[in-house]
Amino acid sequence: MKNKKTVMLVLSILMLFILGNFAYAAEAIDKNFPLVKGTTWNYEGSVKFGEAEQEKEKKMSWNMSVLDSVEKNGTVVAVVNGYPGNMTFYEEGKETVACLLINSGNKIYFHTPEDAQKAFAEISGGTKKIEDLVKEASLIISLPLKKDDVYGMEEGTDLKTAKEERKFCWSVNEIKKINEKVKGFEAKDCMQYSLTYTSTSDLTSMEFVAGLGISNFEYSHRGTEGAVIAKLVGFSSKPTAETSKVDATKAVPEKASATKEAEIKK
Repeated sequence: MKNKKTVMLVLSILMLFILGNFAYAAEAIDKNFPLVKGTTWNYEGSVKFGEAEQEKEKKMSWNMSVLDSVEKNGTVVAVVNGYPGNMTFYEEGKETVACLLINSGNKIYFHTPEDAQKAFAEISGGTKKIEDLVKEASLIISLPLKKDDVYGMEEGTDLKTAKEERKFCWSVNEIKKINEKVKGFEAKDCMQYSLTYTSTSDLTSMEFVAGLGISNFEYSHRGTEGAVIAKLVGFSSKPTAETSKVDATKAVPEKASATKEAEIKK
């Protein structure tokens, strides 16, 4: 009987250890930006652009999708189509290029090389080092995020100046529980982080939810018509046949033009 109790005690301790590791793993995954191949975000919003010396606004919906991803030495690199930031300076019929998102050590980077598919192939094939890619990319999220923190300062901007002026850096403005409903995502008790990047010429604002990604995105450019508003309405982390066939350079404009549109001439 004594041996039986000892065995039960050992098994109980082992179970607690395993559950603790599962909880730790779940927490680590929750802090990441999901970049598994086939992950899709459904956005609705609008873009403003100039055409024939007129300002136009188009309401549209589109998908942001992970076309492919690779993990090397703890860093995930993904080629992504439909990133809201790439909808800036939208033009009718203009092909929206794919970009790379990089998750490296709880830091998320954004990069738009001339040819995202080629750059991804170089990384996955080992002909280019991830460290070199990260140097070319722009930091957009640095976990953990804390209110009033700043990060991702432009070269020449020191931490003290960035905190005082909140310019040429990302700034964490507000942290709150997410209240938007996103189809396909259980948002209970998830925190939403409000981030902004201000420069001399433009303003980028976005809201980030760990384990989900960018829930809201806004961009405006001073002095020109370029502007983007994107609200996340749906999310799927399961690969689909449609995603696997998507063309990284043409899918976004075609998807957008097939959805609800309205032009406002000013």
